[in-house]
Amino acid sequence: MDKVIITDKQTNTKYYFHHGKWLAVDEDDGAIVREIPASSENATTYAPLSKYIISVFTGDRHGAGTDANVSIKLLGEHGSVGEIILDNAQNNFERKKVDVFAIEAVEIGHIKQIQIGHDNSGFGAAWFLDKVIVKSESLSKDFYFLCGRWFATDLDDHLIVRTLDASDVDGVPSLPLVTYQIDVTTANVRGSGTDANVSITLFGESGESGPHLLDNANDNFERGKTDKFAVECVDLGALKKIRIGHDGTGIGPGWLLEKVIITDKKRNSVSYFLSGQWFDAKEGDGALERDIAASTEDGAVSIPRRDYKITVVTGDRDGAGTDAKVFVVLFGENGSTPQLTLDKSGNPFERNATDEFTINSIDIGALKKLRIGHDGSKPGAGWFLEKVIVTPLPKEGEEPLPETFFLCGRWLATDEDDGQIIRELPPSNADGQASLPWVHYKVKVYTGERRGAGTDANVFMVLTGVNGDSGRRNLEKKGNCFERGQVDEFEFEFVDLGPLSKISIGHDNSGVGPG
Repeated sequence: MDKVIITDKQTNTKYYFHHGKWLAVDEDDGAIVREIPASSENATTYAPLSKYIISVFTGDRHGAGTDANVSIKLLGEHGSVGEIILDNAQNNFERKKVDVFAIEAVEIGHIKQIQIGHDNSGFGAAWFLDKVIVKSESLSKDFYFLCGRWFATDLDDHLIVRTLDASDVDGVPSLPLVTYQIDVTTANVRGSGTDANVSITLFGESGESGPHLLDNANDNFERGKTDKFAVECVDLGALKKIRIGHDGTGIGPGWLLEKVIITDKKRNSVSYFLSGQWFDAKEGDGALERDIAASTEDGAVSIPRRDYKITVVTGDRDGAGTDAKVFVVLFGENGSTPQLTLDKSGNPFERNATDEFTINSIDIGALKKLRIGHDGSKPGAGWFLEKVIVTPLPKEGEEPLPETFFLCGRWLATDEDDGQIIRELPPSNADGQASLPWVHYKVKVYTGERRGAGTDANVFMVLTGVNGDSGRRNLEKKGNCFERGQVDEFEFEFVDLGPLSKISIGHDNSGVGPG
């Protein structure tokens, strides 16, 4: 509203109420009710109009452009220009483009600040604004508003509206883009390649690149192969480290990264990032992502690897074999192997059988201990392990290496021994007998000639010798046992009890006439 004039009809006196402001919740100070003092003179109350030329510079970043609705508000020494949508017939706010808009608004004097942003609409609304230049034609002066930041809910500080202060001089608000050539070498080891999605973040003295997916039209990250990628990002200065990893997707995603070499195309400088580690939930420390510090020198970084022959001897016990999945971990002076499943064609881990396996792992040096166990799967998973023999296989030109013996002689079963299905075994330089030999015992039971001497109860016995006892054993077989005047024979296999010292025999008093 400009002004109000009220005339007193009796005296013909005119009263002037000068205003020259908005009555609007979204303009000026937001007031929609005002008190205006009377004046006896007429006057011009509103500020004159001025033309403003607004030049908007979208930055040179991947995905810098936006299709969202961009608006601006000018704040000056004499007031402000309300929010104006910046739009014309062009395809505005594209990457590395300058868009020019002309608006007519009240003269606000020297511009102190602008508020600029977007409404986050459209697909890929994120916007990288480099700077804004506002020219006031009434003042014949340019005002510079340097930004160099993202307006995005998922980038930078997540703001989509910013207030920028005016500058009298132009400048370069954002760092220039630099192309980095990234050479990724996968180790030459069986199973070292991956089909997972690999990404990298570069860290330099001027900041970080953010994550970049390493992908192209090739079959990348295969065993013994070097893959080349180009990453464009702001100039990071001298590189300090990288963060590299994968998302664990695909079949067998584990990856053994040998090294990464990055060439800064601007400076023609090379940085080396030496790894030699697994990125695998089932190998090493299980990490899928690592930070690797920069080095000025190239080198071979993978720990040497070696084949090991694992000889597993299953004991000679009734039910000693297992169909469960058996695994082993070797521990040495240079670290440990991952948990490795022992599997081969045929039917391994049968009673009194010897099975051989070959595994490949880092060279862990002198063996310190062995962990072996099974997953408890399949019916009758209990397993009686006699011993394990580990032989490091010599490389070309090496002398044969000594065997290491891990003696067990115990059950790995939830219902036998101490109920454990995983055991850690100490090493020995000498072979030995881990468990007492298995002995066949024939038991003859003579029932007397007395009337009613037989029984239908369940009969059991315990044999005791100098090496221990047999445990309680039921005496049962097909047919009608323990009848008057009858001799019943039973056969058992126990560990060698040595010379027998006694037996305990009895029944459970069940059945009709159990006596």
